[in-house]
Amino acid sequence: AAALLKGEVKTYDMDGFRLHVYLTQDALGDATTVVEGRDGLVILEMPLFKENLKEFAGYLKGLGKPVVKVVADYHVGGVADYAPGQVVLVEGMSEFAKGAVYGGMLEGFKAAFGDAIDLREHAGHEEVPAEGRRIWAGVAFDFSRGASFFSVTISFKGIPYCLSKACCS
Repeated sequence: AAALLKGEVKTYDMDGFRLHVYLTQDALGDATTVVEGRDGLVILEMPLFKENLKEFAGYLKGLGKPVVKVVADYHVGGVADYAPGQVVLVEGMSEFAKGAVYGGMLEGFKAAFGDAIDLREHAGHEEVPAEGRRIWAGVAFDFSRGASFFSVTISFKGIPYCLSKACCS
């Protein structure tokens, strides 16, 4: 595990890629997953807190590979600094993010944490089907709609592993 000032990163060598799990150690107890493929990085769920975003950006830079995609499958915070072609939302996530449940959650975050979190609007995004597969950085990502959110899985030796909060709830 790589110790950072605020958070901590745990790495796992898989078959053909490496997982980096950034444990933010913030008030929300979030985790951000990086899938390091042969030619780039795919990020799932950016940190929300600005101090974590800064630390995480430094960690990514140290990996020496470009960020290919940033997948927002639970929240869309922390993605404003990425180009529209890099940001990915699962079909339906954009509408969900504007709805009462998600909107209420964000209002609660704003009230509790103020300017400490990054909820800036992103310039645009690519939308992927709720049921489908994409290959980025040489790694296959399977998307599906969960009971209340959207899930992303990858396979390791034929066994699917969920990378989303949706799979854990």
